[in-house]
Amino acid sequence: KDVLEWRPLTILGVGGREFALSWVVLLVVLRHSRQRVRAADVLLLGLFTLAAITGVRMMSWYAMSFVYVIVPHLTDLWNRFVPARWREWEVPLELDEAPQEQFGMRRGRTFNYTLIGLLLVWIVFALSPIGRPVVGDEPRQPQLLFDNDTPHELTAYLRENPTPAGLTFCPQWWGDWLVWDGPEGLRPFMTTNLHLAPRQVWRDYQAVSAGVSGWTNALDRYNTKAMIVDKDKQATLARSARRSSAWEIVHEDEMALVLVRREPTVATASESAADAAEPTEPSDDAAADPAAAESSN
Repeated sequence: KDVLEWRPLTILGVGGREFALSWVVLLVVLRHSRQRVRAADVLLLGLFTLAAITGVRMMSWYAMSFVYVIVPHLTDLWNRFVPARWREWEVPLELDEAPQEQFGMRRGRTFNYTLIGLLLVWIVFALSPIGRPVVGDEPRQPQLLFDNDTPHELTAYLRENPTPAGLTFCPQWWGDWLVWDGPEGLRPFMTTNLHLAPRQVWRDYQAVSAGVSGWTNALDRYNTKAMIVDKDKQATLARSARRSSAWEIVHEDEMALVLVRREPTVATASESAADAAEPTEPSDDAAADPAAAESSN
């Protein structure tokens, strides 16, 4: 349970309060609804409730099943408790009615109303960010389109200076972005699809990301040629990488470090021998990576 979406649901955790509130609302609605509670609804909601309790990632599926089950009962409450004068729009129009005003507009002028509606739609579209390039305006800058933690400067550098062929160690929460916005052919060590990685690879990734003893030896086993470090969320690894004579810093910005492996020398060989211990499991305090994975998911 190293990543937030894999962890069990807790009341004080992500989604826990909303989950508890949804059940309170459901019980109140069912208490006053006259609609029959179907066995299929009970099984559906029970299944996804159990799934959400065992893993946060199932909350989205639970939400869809919750809406499917509760909407018929909300409809019953609406029809029973909302005054009829507030529901005049629900009364179907008679086809043989004489021409009269409906919604404040006279019949027979639908073409004009259509033009006015299309004009309003076009105005909204032209003023919206997605419509700016269509009307000839400059599109928004990438900094306005993406989250503040997106490493734009990093991928801009990598496009001009691709990393050496082979695996590139990187934070898993940046892996997808590096593939999408980085240079063609970049092979990230880990992406957010970490559930597809073998368990040993994930453990080695955690050890390196936390900067525990033996992290250089772990990268040697995978013949990693380059390394990208999140200076904020991988501070321990960043300090160790700066001190390492086996790695050279080729780029640094406010968010990231980019390092490439130096050619083997006597000094680096001695360092590798001194750091040949197997990577240990990162401690709870040192494992900054899972906390960062929570913010990305």
